[in-house]
Amino acid sequence: MPSYPVSCEKITEDPAWLVWVFRDAVWLSLAFSLPVATLIAAALVWRPAMSAKGAAGVGLVVGLILAAVSVGYSIAAATCGYDMQQIDP
Repeated sequence: MPSYPVSCEKITEDPAWLVWVFRDAVWLSLAFSLPVATLIAAALVWRPAMSAKGAAGVGLVVGLILAAVSVGYSIAAATCGYDMQQIDP
């Protein structure tokens, strides 16, 4: 995480924050898309007309598409939250 604050509206305009959001989005989207791609490849490998390489290729393509869509959406729809606390004087 970058060490300097940026307003929520400009989080994707700053290169350091954009890289941080991208990195987190990539890991989260891979955590979602890899199991889906594995299940698709496993389901397709049992089909008699599809080879193991073909099933792995289809699973990989589906996983990469899911990851790319997820990363793009995460960056395009990045939001911030504020934690406001009252401090006693």
